[in-house]
Amino acid sequence: MFADLNYLQLMIAITALFLGGFSKGVTGIGLPMIITPSLAYIYGIQVAVPVVAISTVTTNILVIGKYRRVWREVLLIWPMLISGLATTVLGVFALRYSDPKILAITLAVMAIGYVILNFSGNQIRIPSHRLKVFAPVMGGLAGFFQGTTGVCGPLVVAYLSGFKDFSREAYFYALSLVFLLFSMNQVSGYFVSGIYSSEIAWMGVLLSLPVICSFYIGIRLQERLDIEKVRFVTLLIILTSGINLLVANV
Repeated sequence: MFADLNYLQLMIAITALFLGGFSKGVTGIGLPMIITPSLAYIYGIQVAVPVVAISTVTTNILVIGKYRRVWREVLLIWPMLISGLATTVLGVFALRYSDPKILAITLAVMAIGYVILNFSGNQIRIPSHRLKVFAPVMGGLAGFFQGTTGVCGPLVVAYLSGFKDFSREAYFYALSLVFLLFSMNQVSGYFVSGIYSSEIAWMGVLLSLPVICSFYIGIRLQERLDIEKVRFVTLLIILTSGINLLVANV
């Protein structure tokens, strides 16, 4: 797994795993956006996406457990969940049969675009009075991109930001609930479609261990850290990973 990597690739992989889990623990997002482009640069997107999906499932189970007492507050997001679960299946087959270079470029563009939006101070937000209309659209797009690239965070955040009455705990619970259900559907689809070989599945399990450790570190330090500084470093890592992945596939 790591034996054939050169020193630079090994450092990229270790840094991505640590920062992805840490960012998830501190901010609730960022795990696949950081780790997937980095591992795709090293192993290819059709290995990176299913590997990272296992860490996505495990860390979101932990977040759901932490905020489980607020589950009643997030029942309004069910239309988005239903549409996203349906299109995740389409995304799984797109990953199975599409050109890996096209998918890698798509992921790179998503990562770079996400960083540009954040640095510019602009965020895509769905107005609260449009949430019902946009629920199937945002859920469908998020589910499809979850299946193909493992990254749906920007779309989910854009949708959930419209729920002005959500408490902080409810927001994190809703965010992780969407990620968990989509990624569980994603992982199931990968097993059924044959994307998971025994090697890729074990790689996903083993790499989830350092991710979980750094996730817990992020949880512990969440209230002591300057979130804006963590966010800035996270965006730089995402940008670097996206550029590397784009250059390697054009």
